[in-house]
Amino acid sequence: MQDQPRGTSETKPMTTLRIDADVLLQQAKAISTVRSSLSNVRSTADEVAGTVGHDRLAAKVREFGSKWDITRSKLDERLLFVEESLTAIRETFEELDGSLAEQATEATETPTEGDN
Repeated sequence: MQDQPRGTSETKPMTTLRIDADVLLQQAKAISTVRSSLSNVRSTADEVAGTVGHDRLAAKVREFGSKWDITRSKLDERLLFVEESLTAIRETFEELDGSLAEQATEATETPTEGDN
């Protein structure tokens, strides 16, 4: 069956959308845990660089540590975005579900014209 243009008398079947709020919450918490772990990691490049015993190697270790700090910061920003997005999606769908349930309840309780 082809899609009908708007305004025609034929109706299309509704699509079912299921959102598992618990899964969204679990994923947001998991991302939060990863972010926490990343923020607790301290750059030990300077400590390691002091023990390698070679100036050029120590410089490379420090360079790597500096780049990792920058990359870790960018990763944290992106993970925060995903965590906040998952939380917002969950909250929005829970609010929408509650609102639709309330409207459906009201619609079934409202008398129709001619009912007394």
